[in-house]
Amino acid sequence: MKNFIFLMLFVVANNAFSQKLHLCFKSTDSAYAEDPIQLSFNVIDKDWANGFVQYKGQKDGFLLSFSVEKTIEKIEGEVPQIEYSFNEIKNGKTTGKYFLSLKGPKVMYFYYYDKQRKSRINFAQDYSSENQCSCEW
Repeated sequence: MKNFIFLMLFVVANNAFSQKLHLCFKSTDSAYAEDPIQLSFNVIDKDWANGFVQYKGQKDGFLLSFSVEKTIEKIEGEVPQIEYSFNEIKNGKTTGKYFLSLKGPKVMYFYYYDKQRKSRINFAQDYSSENQCSCEW
C-alpha cells in the first residue's frame, strides 16, 4: 500500500511539474462579443520549445513550436517585459502564430495572427476558467 501511495504521489508531482505554463484565454474583439473564442495555451517543456493550444469544443489541440523571444521593455531594477512567439502547426504546416508578452508572471498581452486570413485576434486571460491543469469551460 505504501508503494502504491508513493507511486501515485510521484505521478501527480511529475505531471504538475512537467507542464511549464498553462493559461486560459478569451477573445476580446468585438466581432466575437456574442460568442467569445476560448482557448487553453500550454507550454510543456522547460525550454519553452514545444506546446499546444486547444480551443473550447475541440477534441485535440494544435502543436506549437517556439519561434522568437525578444525583450519589449527593460527598466533598471524591474522585471523586463518579454514577448514570446509560437508557430501553430496544423497538418505539418505553419498556419498562424501566437504572441505572448509577460512581465514576470503577469500577462501583458496575448494574440493570434492567422497567416491565411492575415488577421489578428486579441485575447485576455480568463481567470474564471483556469485551474491548475486545464481550462474549465
